[in-house]
Amino acid sequence: MKRGMESQPPEKAKTQADLLASQRPYVAARDLGYFREARFFLGKNRATLTFFSGSEVASIHYDMVRDEIFLKGHNVKNMTLTEEQWTSLHRFADYLSESPKTKAILQAYRNCLDQLMLRRMQNAAK
Repeated sequence: MKRGMESQPPEKAKTQADLLASQRPYVAARDLGYFREARFFLGKNRATLTFFSGSEVASIHYDMVRDEIFLKGHNVKNMTLTEEQWTSLHRFADYLSESPKTKAILQAYRNCLDQLMLRRMQNAAK
């Protein structure tokens, strides 16, 4: 090594996590903090949100063609949901409402969620 040319560590490349961390105050200001480290995927007839829930990874998936909602890979029609899970499903609708690209999916998702809530109330009344 030549004199005066001491090695310096290369500048650390910013990772996606670093970039997200630098943007978190903005995300929190938009009240999306409920879904930590969320990743949103939008297809023509489906939407998926993957996020941290407590200490594990969770996802909510809505398939508009089948008109079904999945939570952690399970069809919610076949589940007994906790209040926290219901809250997550409702918050997903709030998340969808923030983008004009999701308008059609949002309306179908809300209708599907309303049907699930109605079925839940009917079962509770029995």
